[in-house]
Amino acid sequence: MNINQCQLISLSEHCYRLSNLLGHKELSFETHYREQKMPNNGEHLDWLDAREWLRIASSIVHTEVDTTRFDESVQWCRSAWEYESERSKLLSFLTTELAVFSFIWGALETLIKVINPPRVPANLKPRASDIDRAIYFLKTQYEPSKPIPPYQDTVGGIRQILKSLPDYGDLSETFRLEPFMGISGVGLHVVRKIRNRFAHGTMRFPSPEGWGDSDPPHVELIQTSCRIVLLSIQMLLDAHFRDDQFLLDGIIGDQCPNDAKSVHFLLGTLHIQGPETDKGQPILM
Repeated sequence: MNINQCQLISLSEHCYRLSNLLGHKELSFETHYREQKMPNNGEHLDWLDAREWLRIASSIVHTEVDTTRFDESVQWCRSAWEYESERSKLLSFLTTELAVFSFIWGALETLIKVINPPRVPANLKPRASDIDRAIYFLKTQYEPSKPIPPYQDTVGGIRQILKSLPDYGDLSETFRLEPFMGISGVGLHVVRKIRNRFAHGTMRFPSPEGWGDSDPPHVELIQTSCRIVLLSIQMLLDAHFRDDQFLLDGIIGDQCPNDAKSVHFLLGTLHIQGPETDKGQPILM
């Protein structure tokens, strides 16, 4: 099945549909409900906790940045005012996407704790993190299934975006497979490196196009990272439920028929725009 980017639903709706799946009664009340403990503080986590992170991600509309808020000096210089106005618009867009990404990443980390993948053998990856465990889980439990469409195209897309951003040029090596990693885990491996840039304060913020040497590819980078994490979550869930064949309904909303579908079918297709989807919905990479 060849699925191109124009057939994807928006990121916000993608989050919403996936949160619907995690909140389904089949996961909450049947044998498919698999509660785990957080290893350090003993709190219980379940599918509904991950659902909340995704539901909030789907609900974020806009954040506003005004770089002139406390700087009255720019009003005396027209070019400075124009520059800061454009920069405020760009940073508002970027911080909106960063906020969405942060909640999607929170859902991922919650789900990894609920799924509780096995540890990575030390000979493959010493001192493996939870993300490493998820990547190893995909290799051992999801593969040899092919990554769901358009996962590979999206990973290829983020590679091209990184090439256009000099600040991220050193990440080109992260696309190489490592012993604990299969094709289905490359995306998470790359995105966690990107996340570390802003999580640890080493990300450089762009300037508006025409004013500096950086421009909107930064925004596309975060959007594409969001998509990779969502698709990776679906593959993790597909692997987790590999021995189950239960049906779910009502996942894709009121605009689509609510006939029950296999959980595996939904995990492979819920991000795809169908004929019933609102064509007025903005499509993000």
